[in-house]
Amino acid sequence: MGILIRWFSKGFACSVQNLLFLRRLQKHSIGMHLRYLTVFLLVYINSDAQVYSQTRTELTITALEQRRFEAMTHQDLPFLEQVLAENVTYAHSNGLVENKQQHIENIRTGNITYQEMNVEESHTDVYKKTAVTHGIVQVNGLYKGSPFHIRLGFTDVYVKQKRKWKLVAWRSVKLE
Repeated sequence: MGILIRWFSKGFACSVQNLLFLRRLQKHSIGMHLRYLTVFLLVYINSDAQVYSQTRTELTITALEQRRFEAMTHQDLPFLEQVLAENVTYAHSNGLVENKQQHIENIRTGNITYQEMNVEESHTDVYKKTAVTHGIVQVNGLYKGSPFHIRLGFTDVYVKQKRKWKLVAWRSVKLE
């Protein structure tokens, strides 16, 4: 019990009052199961942060998405060739819609230059061989030489093709 109290006291969702209560509880001869149940309930009730368990596939897609954003900012065209499906539809928040070749060519020529892409939040849902990710990303860059700084809401779809996840659709909308 002392280990649990020390663990919880390091910022894991218990208030000082609850810690004092747990210490009083520890001194009494209450069954071990009741103590653990009480600890669990106190943590659950007082928890400000929600913890989401992610599957291996969700973590893979999240990492792949982050790697794709890095590839866009570093003009890593071979990686983009690999991760974008042949039939990808890439719809930007300004109404521009690109296929794979157009998207890669716009990055290669500097028509669109991504300087920073910082994910604020994202969530992935997996449906067998399809993964849908939605979130918010801050994007800084240049479009035809003019700087842009936008906050985007996005939805993208990955499909597993020949044992590899490929981006088949991207849609974004400018957020205020």
